[in-house]
Amino acid sequence: MMAFDIIYSDDRTLLLFRFDHRMLDARGAEALLNLIFNMKVSANSCYNKDFCFSHGGAAVDGKNKCFFNGGGAAVDGKNKCFFNGDGVAVDGKNKCPDLSLLPFPVQGSQLHSWQSRFVSGRIINRFLRAVYPQNGKAASLPVGRKKPELNFVVVPFNMEETRQFDANTLKKAGYLMGGVYLLACAATVFDFFFSQLGDSGDMVVPVNIDTRGMKMASSEIFFNRISFLMFSIKRNLGKEKMISYIKQQFLQQIKEKNPHHFKNATLLMRILPIKVTGFFMNQIMKEKPYSFSFSYIGEQAFHQEHILGHKVKRLFHMPVVPIEPGIGIYFTRFNGKLNLVVSAFDNKAGKTVIDFLARAVKKEVLSGHGI
Repeated sequence: MMAFDIIYSDDRTLLLFRFDHRMLDARGAEALLNLIFNMKVSANSCYNKDFCFSHGGAAVDGKNKCFFNGGGAAVDGKNKCFFNGDGVAVDGKNKCPDLSLLPFPVQGSQLHSWQSRFVSGRIINRFLRAVYPQNGKAASLPVGRKKPELNFVVVPFNMEETRQFDANTLKKAGYLMGGVYLLACAATVFDFFFSQLGDSGDMVVPVNIDTRGMKMASSEIFFNRISFLMFSIKRNLGKEKMISYIKQQFLQQIKEKNPHHFKNATLLMRILPIKVTGFFMNQIMKEKPYSFSFSYIGEQAFHQEHILGHKVKRLFHMPVVPIEPGIGIYFTRFNGKLNLVVSAFDNKAGKTVIDFLARAVKKEVLSGHGI
């Protein structure tokens, strides 16, 4: 469900955090990392003067409530609770401290209100039928024959470029409309790209959005809290009209509470095995493929400037795009700077193509003009 990998490359160290999206979403993963590294746990250091850790196998004597011994042996230091190196509590005729002292997030299963879930499901079903082109064909990348492999292209923005993005957003789309502006930029590039492929269908784009507020409570970290907006984008509008067109749809979907209904309806999956749900979802997406997927995480949840004494330079999200549409454009911000990642299966778009798309999208974000 979760795994960490460390890669050493020249003068850099890369920390990879892999996780299952049934357990965490992107912003929740950031928040969990922030929680872990905010504990400031290092060799022979303490957290909140309650819990101490020893990586060298020796007891740490800091007059604290709980001791850990990395050597696998119980530590007898007249303390309340002992753990060995395997994480098993050792009976030392003492009580363990209250685990509520640790900020572990919790959430109920929400196995209730099924009538409202089904109502939301019907609303979303009607909406999806309405948003998809009436001829049943949206612009999409053709599928190759070979077994797909996932590729990524990472394109960072420096601070000056990020300021240019903010200025373009305010001028072209309005205050707090960064996601609308970025989607319009990506759609402008794909409009041109699909034209080169001879595909004239309208674009249909699913957009992931975070339903939490700017400040995230620890109880909101686990489980996937992503909802969706769905945009139908006409072709050959030009960038200016495309921004207005997308913004209008965005405001209308918020007014109709579509993100709430998407999220509410997805809770129906908790009464179906995940493999059964996945089978039905894949069948739907094969019958009605989308043009590309998109997301913009404007509020970061990881705020640590250093990890174990090392400065954090960049944080990227590298999501596994769904088989359909097979390509996704993902924007995040970290320490004020914008990042772009293109994720694609190579049976949809090869490395050369996604590299072109990534560079073209960045150029479009900074230019303020259409292609």
